[in-house]
Amino acid sequence: MPFESQAQRRWMYANHPAMAKRWEAVTPKGEKLPEHVKTQSREKVAFPTGFMGLAASVFEKHPAVVLGLGGAILQGHAQKRLNAMTRMYGSQEQNEELDKHPIRNSPLTQAAIGGAVGAVIGHGVHRVRNALYNIDHPVPTWLNGVKTKAEAKARYHQVARTLHPDVGGNEDMFKNLGDQWESFKEFHFHKLANFLPALTDELEKISAT
Repeated sequence: MPFESQAQRRWMYANHPAMAKRWEAVTPKGEKLPEHVKTQSREKVAFPTGFMGLAASVFEKHPAVVLGLGGAILQGHAQKRLNAMTRMYGSQEQNEELDKHPIRNSPLTQAAIGGAVGAVIGHGVHRVRNALYNIDHPVPTWLNGVKTKAEAKARYHQVARTLHPDVGGNEDMFKNLGDQWESFKEFHFHKLANFLPALTDELEKISAT
């Protein structure tokens, strides 16, 4: 590996002289090396990486939002560029057609259409993914009928106390219960309401009247 800078050469000779001699042998003779090698700023690298990670995280939970925003941006930008190209290089008939339908050819209108299409596609992706989750990770029978997160936790603790080995329960069944609870938390827990069970019952009574 050849040296890339004078600072690198000095550091290698000071810390790894044997390896530095091997590097020196493959470094072009007479080439003037820079004092330091310019590297890309960490902030410039971290920003797009963090943004992509955030987008992926949001898409995992809300694909309709991500695809809707993406569709709006892409469609609006594409219409804006198309309008500009038509004004610059289009024929008189094309420019007249552009002026004849200002709303239809507006970037805002096309952005709204692109956002709506993206949101519909994202909603479909969300529905299909939930259906696949329900097939691969069905709700345990002992959690059927729960409507809130607090109610699910209470049901789990109730069953766990019954199956715990310290009170005479089966150890294998207790471990299986834990696995089912972890799967439920990962794929179904976020769908439950945040209200307390008593408050949920009161809301149902009010809505029924």
